[in-house]
Amino acid sequence: MKRPARVCGPRLPWVFGVPVDIWEPTSLNRKWPQLSTSSAQYDGNSREDGGGSCVSSRKQTNFSLNMHYRFLVTFNKEEAVTSAEARAHVDSYLITNNFCGDQTRWGGGQGDWYVIGGRWSGELTEAHLDEAKLEALNKEFGEKYGWETGGEEGAAEELRHEQYRQMFLEVFPEWSGELPGGRNSYQEAGYEDDAMVVDEVLYNGLLKEFEGSVEDDFHADLDYEEVSREFIGRKWIVVVDYHN
Repeated sequence: MKRPARVCGPRLPWVFGVPVDIWEPTSLNRKWPQLSTSSAQYDGNSREDGGGSCVSSRKQTNFSLNMHYRFLVTFNKEEAVTSAEARAHVDSYLITNNFCGDQTRWGGGQGDWYVIGGRWSGELTEAHLDEAKLEALNKEFGEKYGWETGGEEGAAEELRHEQYRQMFLEVFPEWSGELPGGRNSYQEAGYEDDAMVVDEVLYNGLLKEFEGSVEDDFHADLDYEEVSREFIGRKWIVVVDYHN
C-alpha cells in the first residue's frame, strides 16, 4: 500500500534511508486501540502492539507510537460546514504554514510528516463511549487475540479486524458504521469522525488540559485563541498524527 500522507518540506523520495512508498511497519498499517489517555502514566517500555509509550507531564497522557504524536487542532466553526471541509481546512493550513517546515508559525517545524487521524483516528468517537466498557473490551481482546498482525506470529489484518468487530459489537450492540479501532493509519484525509464540533465531552476529555494556552506541542488553535469553555459549540476539533 502506498503511503499517501503528507511528507512535509522538500518531497524527498527517501525517509531515514528507506523509500517512502514502502516504509510501512506491518503491525501499524491499521490503527488499533491506543492505551487509554486517562489511565496511569507510562514508563516508556515497549508494548505488545509493537509501539512504545512516552510519559507526559500533563494529566492526559499524550504518548507516542514509534515517534508519532497526537496533535489536536481547533478553529472557528464558521470556517467549515462538514467534517470533510474541516479536515481539508486543517490540512491546507498545515501545508501553507509549513507545519513540517521552517520560517513560519512553528519555527523549525513541528515534525517531518503528518496525516489527519492516523494512529489516533477514531479518538473523538472513543471519547463519547463508555470508558470502562472500552478499556475492558481492549484488555479482553488483547488477552484473547493479541494485537500483532503480519509476520510469522501475527494474524492477517482482515482477520484481526473482524475479530475486533465481533467483540466490539457485543459490548456496543447499537453501534453502526466505522469502528473507532482497527483503521488504516495512513488514510488520506483521515475518517469522517476525525473532525467534530467541540462538545462538552470533547472539551472535558481532550481540551480542558490546554485551558489558557493558544498552542503547545500537542494542540494549536488556528485563530490564536486561548482554550476555554467558549470553544464548546463554536469550534471544530481535528485530530492529527505527526512524526518527529
